[in-house]
Amino acid sequence: MAYSSPTDLYGFYPKSLTAGLDGAEVVLRIATADAFIDGYVAQRYMTPLAGTPETTPPLIRRISTILAGANFILARAQNTPAWITDEIAWAREALGLIADGTLMLVDPTGVRVPQRTDIGIAHSTTETYTPTFGVAPSILESVDPDRAQDEDDSRS
Repeated sequence: MAYSSPTDLYGFYPKSLTAGLDGAEVVLRIATADAFIDGYVAQRYMTPLAGTPETTPPLIRRISTILAGANFILARAQNTPAWITDEIAWAREALGLIADGTLMLVDPTGVRVPQRTDIGIAHSTTETYTPTFGVAPSILESVDPDRAQDEDDSRS
């Protein structure tokens, strides 16, 4: 159920930054990154997104790889290279865009991943109406006795 693989992580980051990283720790870091990703993605998509890294949307696979490696590198490195902090910032920005629906996900074949249909925004049939209750004239104003009718006419 992982979005990326140890091979993805070792291929993305230089060997100098992944030295000393064992297989169990890689799997743990990937699981941590994937849980973080699911927290964002679940707002729009059913999670988990795929069963294997090969069937994971490429964007999510890349984000998982970035965050899993960054998890390890930030914990151990004295001076984190700027390109890694840039990648982390990009990954978080992309997750935000996915969560708010600005950025759509596609699977490895280029087909759009369907969004959740069990959630939605509550809409009101009267959200654009101007209320007419509580109208009280001031010293210089008068209330139009036909105001309710005028507003009703403007809505149609």
